[in-house]
Amino acid sequence: MIKCLLFALLLFGSEMVMGQSLLLKKTIQIHFDDKLGKVVYHHMAENETLYAVAQKYGSSIDDLKNSNPQLQESHLSASSQMVVPINDSNIVYQKALPSRSQYEPLYYQVKPKDNVFRIARVYFDMPGKLLLRRNDLERADLQIGQILHIGWLKKRIEALHVIEGTAHSNIGPSEYAQRFFNQRITSNARNEVAFWHKKNNSIGRFVMHRHAETGSIIEIKNPLLGHQLYAKVIGTIPEHLYAEEIDLVVSAELAQELGAINEKFFVRTRYLANRASASR
Repeated sequence: MIKCLLFALLLFGSEMVMGQSLLLKKTIQIHFDDKLGKVVYHHMAENETLYAVAQKYGSSIDDLKNSNPQLQESHLSASSQMVVPINDSNIVYQKALPSRSQYEPLYYQVKPKDNVFRIARVYFDMPGKLLLRRNDLERADLQIGQILHIGWLKKRIEALHVIEGTAHSNIGPSEYAQRFFNQRITSNARNEVAFWHKKNNSIGRFVMHRHAETGSIIEIKNPLLGHQLYAKVIGTIPEHLYAEEIDLVVSAELAQELGAINEKFFVRTRYLANRASASR
């Protein structure tokens, strides 16, 4: 009888460990590095970019390069492991579950010598009682390898999502210009304020605009330098994400070709207005 009971307990324990192992494969597990502090070990997927990884974990391309010296010499290939530093300010411990579109659940695997106090108060800035309640634990007894739900990781939210290192289409600059003149332009030349992220290595001529039709081609001119280019409108700027004075958000390549120095700069534009703007 006792042997059967012990066997059942061992079987239950092994199933629980297997279940938690499967859980880790689908979620974000945080680790501790002696030099970098809180980190996540990310395995690169095929065609995944540094920009996409930075967005996923609330990091930046510069932080990724500084934490992974191998990036200075060569590009990571698919399945390569990358160390992603996690900023404490991006971890949310509040009781209510945040929006799934902006946050990802964050887990920690219990190591030898770990206890509730060390995990809650030393590793993470949260009450021990909250850690126990979040994981439905009545007692502070932890097992090595046990998976604990810590909180949520806040992702970076930027309006302009373009692929780093490659354009969204095979259309060249000359064809962009031809498509522009084939459109029925519904706006006169306007003075507008453009914005770009200097730390975003986005490649391609793309913009998000408040009033231009998505999928159309926009004409953009830097009046100070005389540089005039054509770019594809890939979407509308989401409300409340940028200051009201910002009319368009441009990719890094486009901003550099226009000769932009500051993140915010003035341009002259002509474009096909969307229905909402055309009806005003």
